[in-house]
Amino acid sequence: MRVLVTGGAGFIGFHVAKALLERGDEVVVVDNLNDYYDVNLKKARLTQIKNHIQFYEADVSDFAAMKIIFQKHHFDKICHLAAQAGVRYSLENPFVYQKANNVGTLTILELMKEFGVKYLVFASSSSVYGGNTKIPFSADDRVDTPVSLYAATKKHNEDMAHVYHKLYGLHCFGLRFFTVYGPWGRPDMALFTFTDAITNGKPIEVYNHGDHSRDFTYILDIVDGVVKALDKVQGFEVLNLGNNRPVKLMYFISCIEKELGMEAVKNFVPMQKGDVHQTFADIEKTKRILGWEPKTTIEEGIHHFVAWYQKYNSAYTSQPQNDRGRSGKVAIVGLGYVGLPLALALAKHFSVVGYDVNSHRIAELKQGRDARRDVSEEELRSSAINFSNDPSLLKEADMIIVCVPTPVDKYNKPDLQCIESASRIVGEYLRPGAVVVFESTVYPGATEEVCVPLIEKSSGLKCGIDFKIGYSPERVNPGDTQNTVDKVVKIVSGMDEESLEKIDRIYSRITKTHRAPSIKVAEAAKVIENIQRDLNIALMNELAVIFDKMDINIQDVLTAAGTKWNFHRYHPGLVGGHCIGVDPYYLTYKAEGVGHHPEVILAGRRINDTMHKFYAGKVLKRLAQKERSTSLPSVLVLGLTFKPNVTDYRNSRVKHFIEELKEHHICVEGYDPLLDKETVEKEFGISWHDPHGGSRKFDLAVLAVRHDELLKMLGENNFQEYDLFHFTAPQDTNNQKKKW
Repeated sequence: MRVLVTGGAGFIGFHVAKALLERGDEVVVVDNLNDYYDVNLKKARLTQIKNHIQFYEADVSDFAAMKIIFQKHHFDKICHLAAQAGVRYSLENPFVYQKANNVGTLTILELMKEFGVKYLVFASSSSVYGGNTKIPFSADDRVDTPVSLYAATKKHNEDMAHVYHKLYGLHCFGLRFFTVYGPWGRPDMALFTFTDAITNGKPIEVYNHGDHSRDFTYILDIVDGVVKALDKVQGFEVLNLGNNRPVKLMYFISCIEKELGMEAVKNFVPMQKGDVHQTFADIEKTKRILGWEPKTTIEEGIHHFVAWYQKYNSAYTSQPQNDRGRSGKVAIVGLGYVGLPLALALAKHFSVVGYDVNSHRIAELKQGRDARRDVSEEELRSSAINFSNDPSLLKEADMIIVCVPTPVDKYNKPDLQCIESASRIVGEYLRPGAVVVFESTVYPGATEEVCVPLIEKSSGLKCGIDFKIGYSPERVNPGDTQNTVDKVVKIVSGMDEESLEKIDRIYSRITKTHRAPSIKVAEAAKVIENIQRDLNIALMNELAVIFDKMDINIQDVLTAAGTKWNFHRYHPGLVGGHCIGVDPYYLTYKAEGVGHHPEVILAGRRINDTMHKFYAGKVLKRLAQKERSTSLPSVLVLGLTFKPNVTDYRNSRVKHFIEELKEHHICVEGYDPLLDKETVEKEFGISWHDPHGGSRKFDLAVLAVRHDELLKMLGENNFQEYDLFHFTAPQDTNNQKKKW
């Protein structure tokens, strides 16, 4: 029998898939590996069965992805266990439940109808009984009083399944699980959280002051019921799978204490919203239809769980450890816009050393300040990171993550001085057994060809024997408060399976990960991410030049073209910074080294690197049309950093724009609300002019970088008038007066 098990990396799904495999069924597993709880636990479960299943990382609410799976496999039966679990979590994240539970179930039902799959067993929950007062809960009781959104979504699933049974003849059994527990259980469930807290000497929260009882049901009894349901599903039924022996919460805790030989520190708190006083399953109907009856006592079940928990912690939490109070340190080398946010994210789960050679940078971070505004003062002050410019602290780290700049030189060749220096420092203080991970952008092969030899030379250690390496390319977008390090997918790679497992375990604590098959693949992925964007912007820039010659507004063209469903939205402008304007040169350097001249990539770079001339030409043309009171035309440039709302001015193409104007004898002054007067005058070679208080008249003001603060000033209309030129706004060709 070929069975699709959705949620197969979950607690119940994993055990069901394992049981089906053991009896000889063919099993296909789907799971989206979300981060509701530790993804490493889900991956550890999959490791137990991965060689015997077909696994797809997909979301059951993604109809297109699921349809491909249904097309590829002709399923005999579906065991739909994928869901967003947790009563309390549903209070905080309600929309997640509608998508995962209801849309996911509807997707399964629709695809079963489309592909002619007739048999479905799906997970429901004892939560549907909600405010029912009749005890024990019978599957034939009305369930009209849910007390949590989670329960409501489960009841809705039952109703949808009944509709598809009536309309399309699908045979559906819904199984109402009662407080499932056992080995490989979820970390948010009572047994896991209590065991973990007691083991680590932390207090446990006892809700409703301990006046609770639950019909705890052991996982293998649940699995037995699910498998029997798959074998006997016919018509439509809703059945209880419960132990039929409620256990008082205080006795439950005492059983855990007995197994651990430790007493819990108890904090007694009121009942939480969405909770019920007790659960108790009437299983007579289940006995009659499935011939099922639970066999495991609470004492036996807790014994098996604690034994598994202790074994799991030993086998799957090697250094550095997770946030359960054990030792282990991660060191971040380089605390710029990549390293600092990463350090803060990891510090929520691990002991972190933040190392940088810049003593001034370390001093400001220790004071809770970040002059670059990459992170807030509150984040810094609430963090326990040990900021230091003492490299000897790297000796304490089990994993060292290198996040240093990798620019290009004046010939646009890779400048590896920083990463080479960092490799030597890391090697000098590297402890045997540690893992070194690089995040800096490099060409494919650089980590192993450049960094490893330097580490080996300065450490005297052998890579692969005394230490391991990996690569996880940074994906930081400066100024972007949405796609932060804890919200983007992180590519991880290692030199072997062991190093990959350790690296993935660290990064998956803070975000979702993608395992690349090799370090070179991860390095290559990094450079092409930005090459793709660079080339798309280059196309827009060339179109801007072409349409300018035709006296057509490029923004109007893009707005019109953007109404087509598959048109990709990019905009013309100056391309600076450390990623888009730099990364392509790393791949072209390596390409030329292996005998290929990359024409398209370099053509895009040539266009983007000369756009400052195009904008300077437009400014000069505008100035030539004006009447001036002085012989020397003057321009005020507003915004000098490399992109909006960031303080970083390195690699800013605005500097090249200014130099182009100065070559044509234009008097240029500048203002940027994110930079100080000294920086502007030193780095850009122009005078500072603050439009808030200055009385100087300019022939033209150029909005070069659209900082929010500058746009706000423009909108306030409370300064003297300037003729305003925008680099990228629709008003570029309007020749209108604008007010400050």
